[in-house]
Amino acid sequence: MKPSDFQKTVQCRFESCLKKVVRHIVKDYQQGLKRRKDKEIPFCELPEIFVENFAVWDDYDANSARTVRLF
Repeated sequence: MKPSDFQKTVQCRFESCLKKVVRHIVKDYQQGLKRRKDKEIPFCELPEIFVENFAVWDDYDANSARTVRLF
């Protein structure tokens, strides 16, 4: 059974709408990647003084160890 002209028209409109949505989603995704790329800087390109500020050193007193009791 062949689809009627009306069914073909509806199908073509639906496919056209889907293609527009997919193109828009892809475009938004690519623009987001570009924005992210423009804002991000790899660690290897940062000056050494900035990288040193990222380090966190924890100081613990070895004599203040607590004993843990398990019941």
